[in-house]
Amino acid sequence: MEIQFCISGSVVFTATSSAVPPIGSEVTICMESYKKGMWPGTVLNFKVSDEFPPHFDYVAGVVYIDVNGWTILKEGDEPKEA
Repeated sequence: MEIQFCISGSVVFTATSSAVPPIGSEVTICMESYKKGMWPGTVLNFKVSDEFPPHFDYVAGVVYIDVNGWTILKEGDEPKEA
């Protein structure tokens, strides 16, 4: 199943997995897009919370997980101007 990790409604990382991290799990992702001053390549760690539990959309075949309360483990590089 596809899992989409979102910050403020924007998908910042997508993965395919046969399991969804349960509430309380620590998750580490590498951002694939820019959001809230964080560039692609930024590595975040966070806990899946019961305040924002995973949303299973069986119509689309996607699980959405809100990324909240993250810690930046590594900042992504700002793209160089051409």
